[in-house]
This record gives sequence, C-alpha cells and structure tokens, in this order.
Amino acid sequence: MANMVTLQATYRIVTPMFLGEASPNELANSIRPPSIKGALRFWWRFLNWSAFRAKAADAEAIQLMRNREDDLFGSSRTGQSKIVMAVTARLGREKVRDWPRNDTGSGYLGLGLFPTGEHSGRAAFQEETSFFDVTLRLRSATDAKDVSEIKRALIAFGLFGGLGARGQRRGFGSVALKQVGSELMTFPDSQSYLEYGRRFLIEAGTTSDDPPFSAASVSSTITVVATGDDARGVHERLGVAYKNFRKLVAKKDRIPFGLPLATVNTESRRASPLLFHVHPTINPKFTGIALFIPAIFHPDYPSASLGIIERFVSSAASE
Repeated sequence: MANMVTLQATYRIVTPMFLGEASPNELANSIRPPSIKGALRFWWRFLNWSAFRAKAADAEAIQLMRNREDDLFGSSRTGQSKIVMAVTARLGREKVRDWPRNDTGSGYLGLGLFPTGEHSGRAAFQEETSFFDVTLRLRSATDAKDVSEIKRALIAFGLFGGLGARGQRRGFGSVALKQVGSELMTFPDSQSYLEYGRRFLIEAGTTSDDPPFSAASVSSTITVVATGDDARGVHERLGVAYKNFRKLVAKKDRIPFGLPLATVNTESRRASPLLFHVHPTINPKFTGIALFIPAIFHPDYPSASLGIIERFVSSAASE
C-alpha cells in the first residue's frame, strides 16, 4: 500500500434503499464495492463528457473517454483498476417492508417495489440511521488529475445519486455525502444546496451540444420540487408532481420520459433524462430535486422533443 493516495467519504442513506442480491427480491447483506464502483463510473462519465467532447467529435470522444474510464476503473481489456476500494456499512437493524405503497406518489415512481398480484413487495435498507464509508486507495501510478476526477465523482454521487432499484433516477436509495476527506458537506437550506449543485453542473457541463448519453451540458438543470421535514414525504411529493403532470400528457407524447413505455413501445430502452433525488438540508430538513440532463434521446426517435420535460420541470418548481 506504499505510495498510495487515499480518499475517504461518508454517505448517509436518505430514502429506503432497495439493493438486491442475485435475486432482485432478496435484500443484499450489505453495500458492496461493485455497487459503489458502478455508481462512480456513471458520475465520472456524467462529469467528464464535456472535456472529451471539446477535443473531438462524438465518436472519437466516446472512444477516448472509454479508454480513460477503463484505465481508471479497470476492464477486461485493460486489466486492473487504479482504485482499491473498501466499503464499511452501518445499517439500521430494521428492514423497510411497507413502503412505497400502491396508488401513492412514491408508488408511481417505484413500480415493481410494492406488492402486486404478481409478486410480493421488496425489502429495503432503512434510511436516516444508515450510513456507509467508502475508502479509495489509488495506486502509485495515479496522478493529481486522476485524484481530482475521482473525488468529483464521489461528490456528484453524494449530491444527486442513489443506489439500488430505482435509485439512480427515481429517488429511492438517495444518498447524501456527509464528508469527503476533511471537507464537510452540509447545507443550511434548500437554496444553498441548489446553488452548490448548479455550480457543480456549470463547471462540468461546458458543451452546448446534446451528449449521446446521460452527461452534463450547458442545458442541464437542477430544480427544487419539494421540501419538508420527512424524507419519505418529500419523495411522495416528487412522485405526485410527476404523476399529475404525466396524466395530462397523451401516452405517445410520454416517450421522452424514457423507454420502454407500456402500449407504446415495450422493446426499445432509453433511460429517462430526468433524475429525482432527496437530499438532507438543515431547514427544511429535506429537499427534493429534479435533475434534467438533456441528451440525444434514441435513434428510433430522432425528432423526439425533450420540451415536454422542460414543461414538467417548470410546472413542478417549488416556490
């Protein structure tokens, strides 16, 4: 371990986390490094696309980015990662088994998590009293740029991200970074969190072209949708806002919210460009946001307009 650079981060679980084992209905025993590494890769790509796009057109930029990602995080092609990771989880003793419920805002965001006639509901890690520590040791070949990029991915994950089923985009398993190294990450109110998040997006998203995947650009936005003193209540309000808006939109016009879409297209897949997240703040105690990441939508829908999502974000913005 000599000559290694170490990064340490502590995260809080903010909403119940549905993290499964090999069987999706089986709750994991703990939080494991592959889950964290997968999330960090996503946020690393999210943050670094603009830098690669500034050097080359899309196809070449994608290849350059893939090479760099594999070099940092490892792959079957390049071999071992530069990162040695350890995760220590301190999880609440009680498992969550009664949330979300059908016919609620959270249930609308969490289809498949609650009991239906087809299957039993899934269990989740308890929120608020559950934390996990991530320790990253970067091999001696790692330079200052590597360290900076990985630290920023740790921060983005803890600003906007989550783990488990519906965790990356629908606000379940939302995580909040409490501390990275000696830097504390607390926000006195929704506005300070919003301003920090917007600065983070501005620094990362410098390209004006829509990315070919979920990545920051000048068009990325973060909007406060709900606040309150209960994380599940804030998540419920996110879901109600989303449900009420979609009810007013013809089904064929909902395609930009993501695929597959029942009765319209059940074969194609495209992740939603809209991410929900619940974050702790001091007053109010929790802030629910919508992170809109415009990107090229799908080759089968070259004319798909993301304007419908802009309309949702505008209508749902908290006063």
